Parts: sequence; C-alpha cells; structure tokens
Amino acid sequence: MASTEEKVSIENNVVIRKEEIEKNLLYVRQCIEAITQRQKEVRLVAVSKYKPASDIRFAYEFGQRHFGENYVQELSEKSKMLPLDIQWHFIGTLQSNKCKMLAEIPNLWAVETIDSKKKAELMNKACVSRDDKLKIFLQVNTSGEESKSGIQPNECLGLLNYIQDNCNKLELRGLMTIGAPNRNHFNEGQPNPDFIAKEFRKERGIELELSMGMSDDFEEALKLGATNVRIGSTIFGARPGIVTYTISPYQQRAFAGAIKHGVFNVFRRTISQAPYVGVPITLGYLIYYDRKKRHDFLASKAGKEELLKYTG
Repeated sequence: MASTEEKVSIENNVVIRKEEIEKNLLYVRQCIEAITQRQKEVRLVAVSKYKPASDIRFAYEFGQRHFGENYVQELSEKSKMLPLDIQWHFIGTLQSNKCKMLAEIPNLWAVETIDSKKKAELMNKACVSRDDKLKIFLQVNTSGEESKSGIQPNECLGLLNYIQDNCNKLELRGLMTIGAPNRNHFNEGQPNPDFIAKEFRKERGIELELSMGMSDDFEEALKLGATNVRIGSTIFGARPGIVTYTISPYQQRAFAGAIKHGVFNVFRRTISQAPYVGVPITLGYLIYYDRKKRHDFLASKAGKEELLKYTG
C-alpha cells in the first residue's frame, strides 16, 4: 500500500496538473478573444492525442467540450470512459477500414479529414444507422506539397457539390487545412479556403466554416478567417520523446503480469484507460504506441528492471 507521503505527493501532482491545464486553456481563450474582439464565434478544439483521460477530464471540468483525436482506436476507447456530452473531432488520416468504428461513436461531432470521393462515400455508408447526420470538413492541401494530405484547392468545389448531392448522412460543415494557409502559394493563382467557401455559398447557399490553425499558428489563422482552431501542445504540453507517465495500482499489477507472462499488448490499453494518476514510471511514448519497439524494450533486461522497480 502507498504510504501517507506517497498519497499526498500523488494528490499534489493531480492539483498541479489540473491548474496547469486550466491556466493554459484560459490563455488560449483570452488570445482568441483578443484577436477576434468577440466579433465572431470561434470553436476551440483541444487536441488530446496521446493524453490520458485525466487530462481531458480536467479540461472538461473547466468548460471545454470539443476535443480532437488523431487515432480511431484511441478515440473510441476514450469516448467510452469520458462524459457523453464531450463533442469529439476526428482530425487524423481517415482509413477505409476505420469508418465503421468511427461512425459507432455516439458523440462523434465531426470528421475533419475527408479528402476524396471514396472516403466521403465510405463514411456516408458507415453512418447509415446514426440518428443524426455526421458533420464533416473537407481537408484542403494548402501547402502545394504532394506529400501532404488533402484535396487540391481547384478540385474542392466539385467534391463539395458531390457530397452535398449524394451523401445524405453527411453534413458539410467546412474546410480544413493543416496550419494557416501559405499566402505565397495562393498568390500564385490557387484559390484559398476562404475564396472556396465564398464560391460554394454563392452556388449552394451554404455557409462553410474554416478549420485552420494549431498551437504554432492559430493566431495568424484567426486573422485569416479561421472559425475552428485545433490546439494541443499549448493546452496539454508538448509531446516529448521521453516522458514521465503515471499509472494506477491496477496498472502496476497489469504491468507485472505482462512482464511475467510476456503479454505486452496490455500496455497501451491500460495506459489509455487510466482516469487517475498513480506511481510514476518513465517510458518513451513510442514504447507503448509502437508495438515492436514496446516489445523490444520490455523484452530487454533494462526494460524489465525499469518496470520491476515499480511493480515488484
């Protein structure tokens, strides 16, 4: 059992972490208000990928409701653990075989990464049993780089019209870009997201939002017309290569059993389901998010010694 000192230390860590997240959220909200002067409504999506449920709950208790996740499995697990009035945004690369799992999340608010006719059709089909229409954003490649995801700007209107006419379970909500648009790129003749939105409104009478801007550039994005910003590290802290995680007594037993019996897949599951903090343990995030690296580390003498220091 944990000593009184250990319990006090854990409680102090919880308070510190909660205050940190609240302080960061307040800072971001104040930045948004300062730039927009409250002349337009801006949605703040707190990007919580790789973050424990406890962090999301702290932000939730401070009034945050929109959260963004990059991985379907992680989003599905967290949605089962946290309040149902959280409004989840999927902002990662959409894979064909994950559409059904995404559609089954009852409080999935939007998918922001539709970038092809095929993905729109698959998502529409997956949503057939949903009571509501699923909000979607069309991801636009504003960088001009072929390696980046997203549809080319000059192809947007065609896909927008196709979705509006053929996907009755999807609600077109807006356009999404990774980061703020590159002004130089648009000066070369490519239509920017704001222009595309205006053209679509002219054709169909539908107002589209602009989802752009992250921690590094959300202030610039707001000045360029963003109405939906996706901010992670400014709220929850940067994702380091090596980080100190905290685990519950239940997880300690799971870790010990995993080492003893060689069941390594338990690690990601137990960490992602931890709603509370416990004994600290140092691991690189890749160790439990990358199956092979996790297995290699835990199979090594150093890995076992590191974990057994805490699990006995």
